[in-house]
Amino acid sequence: MNASELTRLRNGVTQLSYNSNSSGSSIYSNDCNPICMMCSNACNKCSCTNGAQGAQGPQGPAGSGSGGGETGAQGFQGPQGFQGPIGAQGFQGPQGFQGPIGATGLGGALGSYGFFHSDVSQNAIAINTPYAMAAEVTDGSNGITMQPDASGNYTRITFANPGVYDIQFSAQIVAQTGGGGAGGTVDIWLRKNGTTDIPSSDTNVTIKNTNEYYVAAWDFMVDVSANDYYQLMWSTDDNDVLLRYEPANISIPHPATPSLIITVMQVMYTQVGPQGPQGFQGPQGPTGAQGAQGFQGPQGAQGQMGPQGFQGPTGPPGTVTGSWTLSPGANTVSFTVPLNNTYNMWVLGNIPNGIVSWNATVTVSNNNVPVVGTSYAWYYPAPGNQLVFTSIPNQIVGTPNTPISTPSSATNANTFTFDITNNSGSNQTVNYGYVKLS
Repeated sequence: MNASELTRLRNGVTQLSYNSNSSGSSIYSNDCNPICMMCSNACNKCSCTNGAQGAQGPQGPAGSGSGGGETGAQGFQGPQGFQGPIGAQGFQGPQGFQGPIGATGLGGALGSYGFFHSDVSQNAIAINTPYAMAAEVTDGSNGITMQPDASGNYTRITFANPGVYDIQFSAQIVAQTGGGGAGGTVDIWLRKNGTTDIPSSDTNVTIKNTNEYYVAAWDFMVDVSANDYYQLMWSTDDNDVLLRYEPANISIPHPATPSLIITVMQVMYTQVGPQGPQGFQGPQGPTGAQGAQGFQGPQGAQGQMGPQGFQGPTGPPGTVTGSWTLSPGANTVSFTVPLNNTYNMWVLGNIPNGIVSWNATVTVSNNNVPVVGTSYAWYYPAPGNQLVFTSIPNQIVGTPNTPISTPSSATNANTFTFDITNNSGSNQTVNYGYVKLS
């Protein structure tokens, strides 16, 4: 390596010494492999020491060669592709958790009840005769009342509501005088709606001694309809027996003793309580598939007829026509028109050698007064005379431009009668008709 080569490498080496050996080879200290690679002789003839690596120099400018052209403009965006098919609907999610139980509803309904008593003694006026026990005092009630019977005594246990009820009673029975021996007997039973004694409802009580108290007390279970009433019936074979009331006693303290106590209670399994409040509405579930259309229901009832429409304009007068069949010889024929109208009317018969013609314009009012108007009649004379008018209607009166008042009456004025003789020797037809003008 010559001096100029060493100078070029000095920029990349920190420490370098140069010696020349006897053979003319260059010897370097500090063993630096990069330097050794630059020696013209073998590496083992020099030694070098590596310095720290220098900083990297800046990048040189890009060459201006003609190898690549300028970047072209961006091309147009291609059309959007077709949308793919919609995927299948996913599975329905699991049902949500059940909500908490709502608060307890209101209590059950208050059933019907009634409790009553009597503050008067009740006796049997005649023996072996049914009497209804009375309880004129109402201590409390709901749907059950004591109503008076035909005698004004409050004997009818009356029910406002249907259901099953328990009728309980207690009656204080005593014989005032007599007694001893076989004693008096009292029968007590239940009667429905004043006429029907309930089968197998009677019970006997025997009063053995005078002024000895007996309490008859039991109950009846009944199934009633609304407005039914029941009565506690009793009879005795001893008219000294009575249902006794006793007032309160001060010396021997006790409250009054009713002659009769009645207690009625409804069996509540037949009573429906009030409906509780509606709970919160849960979330709406997914819409199900639409079901098949149901059958068409029956046609509804016809609605009410609407109001009558306006009357249309009056049409042209109607024409009424008819005919008569005339037998050979004399014939009396007629036609009748409605009253209180004005008419144009006619009669016409036309056969070989026979013509009858009649025309009239008349106003008909009542059928017992003349007809006002004019009439004209003609028939074909000899050598014809096959049809001959012998009379025409005579109730038609009138003088032009002059009021008249005679005649003042007529008979069947709306019937127009004709006498026509048929000389043809065979049946002939004559026509008639009229038109109502007003």
